[in-house]
Amino acid sequence: MMIVTVSGAFQVFNEVMVMTSGGPNNSSQVLGTWLYRSGFVRNDFGYAAAVATAVFIITLVLAVVQLRISKKKRVQW
Repeated sequence: MMIVTVSGAFQVFNEVMVMTSGGPNNSSQVLGTWLYRSGFVRNDFGYAAAVATAVFIITLVLAVVQLRISKKKRVQW
């Protein structure tokens, strides 16, 4: 479920950026807009790349764990 949530947060980047750009006081900011601001607005490309890499690794580890758990719960018919 975590994988779907993280990928969904990246997919709403366009809508949030066009409509509110993160909203007042960052109220509608998602992970994608936060990474965009870190990298391109504040010119901190290294930090944005490091956070994106960390998010990728965490998502990858959670995906592997989720797949292993779901394999154990499968019922053979």
